[in-house]
Amino acid sequence: RIVKDDPRVTINLNTPGIGYSTDLFAQVLQTHKVVNYMIEAGEAISCKGVNPSGFPWRVQLDRSSSIVLHLNDKSVTIHGKLYELIRKDNRFFSYLFDTKTGYPSENPLVNVIIIAESNLTTGLLSLSLFSMGLERSIQFIESHPGIQGLLFYYEDDVLKTYATSNLSTRHETQYFP
Repeated sequence: RIVKDDPRVTINLNTPGIGYSTDLFAQVLQTHKVVNYMIEAGEAISCKGVNPSGFPWRVQLDRSSSIVLHLNDKSVTIHGKLYELIRKDNRFFSYLFDTKTGYPSENPLVNVIIIAESNLTTGLLSLSLFSMGLERSIQFIESHPGIQGLLFYYEDDVLKTYATSNLSTRHETQYFP
C-alpha cells in the first residue's frame, strides 16, 4: 500500500511498464514457437532471431543518426531526447528532478541507450543511468560487462558519444528513393 501526504504526487511507471509489456509479448510469441521477431513499443525494442532477409535486426537510433545497431536476441531501450534537454547560461539541465534539491538536475546527457537481455532491464537501467549523470553512468556500465550501452552527451557545446567497450555499432548512409 502506498500512502501519500500530498495527493498531487504521482508515480510514473511508463518506462518499466513498456519494457515489461514487450518482454511479456515476447514470451507469448515464444510460447507459440515464433523464433524471429522484432517488437517495438515506444523507445523499447526487443529482437529475436533474424529479419526476413536472414540478417540480424537493424535498429537505427533516430532519423538524424547514422548509427545503426544490429541486434540478435537482445533488447534495447533509448532514454532521453535532444529536445528534452534544457540549456541555460551554458549549463545543461535534464527534465528529471534532483531528489536532493527539488530542482531540475544539471546533466549533459542527451540519450542513454542500453542493450541487454530484457526490456525491463534496459528500461530501468536507461532511466537510472540517465538520472545518475555521465560519470557515474560510465562507471556503472563498465563495471557490469553484460550491459552494452551508448551515452550521448554535451561537452564544450559539442555532442559526443561514449560507447561501452563491448559494443559494436555501424555508421551507415541510407538512401530512400
